[in-house]
Amino acid sequence: MLIPKSLKQELEDITKSKIATFSSCAVDCVNQVGVITLENKQKVFLKWNDRASCDFFSAESHGLKLLGEVNGVTVPNILHVGESYPFIVLEYLPADDLPGSQSLLGQTINALHSVTSLAPGLEIDNYLGLLPQQNRVSKQHRRIDWVDFFVEYRLKPQAVLGEQNSWFTWDFAQLFNQKHSNIIEILKSGEQEFSLLHGDLWSGNVHWSSGKPYLIDPAVYYGSREADIAFMSLFGSLDPEFFEAYDMPLADGFEVRKHVLNLYHLMNHANIFGGQYVETVWSILEAL
Repeated sequence: MLIPKSLKQELEDITKSKIATFSSCAVDCVNQVGVITLENKQKVFLKWNDRASCDFFSAESHGLKLLGEVNGVTVPNILHVGESYPFIVLEYLPADDLPGSQSLLGQTINALHSVTSLAPGLEIDNYLGLLPQQNRVSKQHRRIDWVDFFVEYRLKPQAVLGEQNSWFTWDFAQLFNQKHSNIIEILKSGEQEFSLLHGDLWSGNVHWSSGKPYLIDPAVYYGSREADIAFMSLFGSLDPEFFEAYDMPLADGFEVRKHVLNLYHLMNHANIFGGQYVETVWSILEAL
């Protein structure tokens, strides 16, 4: 993979140094990523995406700054966000060979979720993966609760995108409408406070460096903290050490609610990747 010529020139202007080497990292399913070594020996981490909207990385930068303001949460330093081309330059943090302490990760997420808001959403919209995530609540929903926010601003926009991508068919719409009341009742039984969320919190978005968990690639907003925990458990179980340190008990019924909460991420995956995720969404809706 080569850095686009126009981007390379902008990077050299920003860093005031020529690029000596670029090592691609095949770890991002959305962006092109890699480590740049400059002639002055400095290393930086680069992400770019020529398919992304112009505000894509400024939204990521905004989310990283919000996370980084929380005492006890670590994120990479933001060095530059592109204006004429969609890219971001971050502090280079060499990766540890193995993930670190799950207890430390639990403390980190505990600190994050201890930051609360009186309302769900965020002052700006951002992105989950490559797709838009609507956070700004309309005036007609000014007093919206978590359940309505999740249905109106998480599930329904994904359904609209699914229609455009031709997988959310008439049969899907019928099943979704049939299960609407079930979704509402299940979500009502859970956490209704609004915590600061990473928004895309899975193991791939926790970067371990020098024994510290750095949170990366956020899709930040305020919502039920259970949404983060549910997604963390989607691709594998969480270590008991994590929950001992997390120290914020989950209400009864979480094992059922997590499937509803993960519908958002699975529908987003269906809109990006299709395939098995479409079948998984159908299976979860049927089982409610």
